[in-house]
Amino acid sequence: MTRDKKKYKLDDKSINQLIYSSKILNLATISKNGIPHLVPMWFVLDDQLNINFTSYYKSQKIVNLKRDNRIVVMVESGIKYQELKGITIEGIAKMDSNKELILQTVNSITAKYGVNRTASDIDNIINKRVNVKIIPKKITTWDLSKS
Repeated sequence: MTRDKKKYKLDDKSINQLIYSSKILNLATISKNGIPHLVPMWFVLDDQLNINFTSYYKSQKIVNLKRDNRIVVMVESGIKYQELKGITIEGIAKMDSNKELILQTVNSITAKYGVNRTASDIDNIINKRVNVKIIPKKITTWDLSKS
């Protein structure tokens, strides 16, 4: 017997709460040999509620995204089976080298995670990084507390 997947979906309010409360984003890109490259990332939401993060130009995830801009991300919560909630977003990574945008994302991440960075640290980061915005194409959610 198959499960009614609609029964386990998160509503919009729960999706927003889960994303806002999450600190780590699991991010997958496609490596040159086709195997997923999976990494944990810090992230923030922009004014349009799109996920943004920055990364070094030479990082493997950025190299992969330059070759193939498809991306999948996941946030989740819970320990016990009946507590598990999550969201996966399949989408397109929009990379941007605009220094103001990178600065805005870096400053938002600095505030969200309580990172101690000097102005010099931030200048160095901005010059070596790219901003990535995730444009969602498919969203899947689950809430196993509804079991």
